[in-house]
Amino acid sequence: MNKLLLVIKSRLPDVKLIALLRDPVSRVYSDYLFNQRNNKHEGEKSLLKAIEADQKQGDPEQYFEKGLYYYYLKKYFDIFDRQNIKLFLFEDFTSDPLKVVKDIFTFLNVDSSFVPQRCFFRNPKK
Repeated sequence: MNKLLLVIKSRLPDVKLIALLRDPVSRVYSDYLFNQRNNKHEGEKSLLKAIEADQKQGDPEQYFEKGLYYYYLKKYFDIFDRQNIKLFLFEDFTSDPLKVVKDIFTFLNVDSSFVPQRCFFRNPKK
């Protein structure tokens, strides 16, 4: 992956990068619900049992490692300039999507007065 990031940096030295991060606990639970809907853990009703099953199958990243954002983001911060990386929280996006979109526009040096027609979050499962 670092080779790819170095290629991107060499070809687009001023590229702007955006990451939308979710609260790690909420991410784990959401992943669990997704797996339940898709029958990944047949018969496993509890999150704890699903985690144990994944660890026994040699898949510890399923629930925990994906939420260790520092591990993934460090590679980007090591290669790209800090001022060209912007992190946003998923919870901020769901509570005030227009504000986050405007912050993204500002970060990208795009006209932040533009208001997208569809700037909302809706969970069809709720």
